[in-house]
Amino acid sequence: MDTALANVVALLRLAIPAVLGVIVGRVGLFADPARAVATLNTYALYVAFPALIALGLLGRELELPSQPLFYLLWPLALVLAHLSIGLFARRERGTLALVGGFGNVAYLGLPLVAVTLGPSIAGPAALLVAIHMTLAVSVGPMLLVRWGAAPTGGAMGEQDRPRRSIARVLRLPLLWAPLVGLLARALPEPARAELATGLGPLAGSAAPVALFLLGLHVYGERRRLARLDGPVVLHVALRLLIMPALVLALAALGVAVGWLTPSLAQLHVILAC
Repeated sequence: MDTALANVVALLRLAIPAVLGVIVGRVGLFADPARAVATLNTYALYVAFPALIALGLLGRELELPSQPLFYLLWPLALVLAHLSIGLFARRERGTLALVGGFGNVAYLGLPLVAVTLGPSIAGPAALLVAIHMTLAVSVGPMLLVRWGAAPTGGAMGEQDRPRRSIARVLRLPLLWAPLVGLLARALPEPARAELATGLGPLAGSAAPVALFLLGLHVYGERRRLARLDGPVVLHVALRLLIMPALVLALAALGVAVGWLTPSLAQLHVILAC
């Protein structure tokens, strides 16, 4: 089986948990599907994906990217996108700024990276997911507040709500898992091996659980998804078309001038999608 066909088969295999989630929603296996989605989401967000990211950075053999553009490409893409939003979409620019920075880089991005680029890039992928998440929960909400509608009534509680929301998100293990993985590299080899063995089953459950709950969630929201209006389509186009195209252009330029390796450029593009 050639590489292209093997990648197609692997991608189709990724769809199995999501399709199963749709089927489970259709047959009504869960008495409260919304609660099931919330429970599975909590497990994935607080346990499985932090374990997967920490495990990706645990090995001493991992070489962290040394090219500065690896760390700067996504922030640069956000700056260019936000400048464009401010010029051409002033009415929706607050929510567009928020949506443009938020991507499903963990639940969908990491499984796609593992299938298309292989386990050898798990460490850089974990670092890049941390960059995405940090900017998403900081720059996005701040621009939403700055460019969106002002809180009504001037109540201090309403004004503080975005700040409290950011504080809650910053406590997520998903954001701190890369640091835990990097610090664990300093442990003696037997301790690192035991930690990797313990994290392995949790990390292995991340992608299937996330894709299953996404399938279950999409089925539950099927009627709302069927009524997408113009502004929603604009937001989806920004996140799924414009942002990947912008990252692709920047990554191609970086490869052309020798500031980024092709494999790391591919990683950026996949996560931007």
